[in-house]
Amino acid sequence: MFVGCAGDTVKQNGAGVLRHILGSKQKGVEGVIGHKAVLDSGFTVNILKVTAPILIDFLVKTGEKFREP
Repeated sequence: MFVGCAGDTVKQNGAGVLRHILGSKQKGVEGVIGHKAVLDSGFTVNILKVTAPILIDFLVKTGEKFREP
């Protein structure tokens, strides 16, 4: 699966993004997402770590499209 292919650096960067954005609520958010998606908690955490940098990149690029010159 894709998440298993992600390197440690990607997961470390993602963990930093999640820690920065979610702070003390990180565990609770991970738990709710895992519960709602019916996923194992470890798998949920790995998915979030891999997708967090992708989401941030998307938001930055989308924001750049709407900036006034």
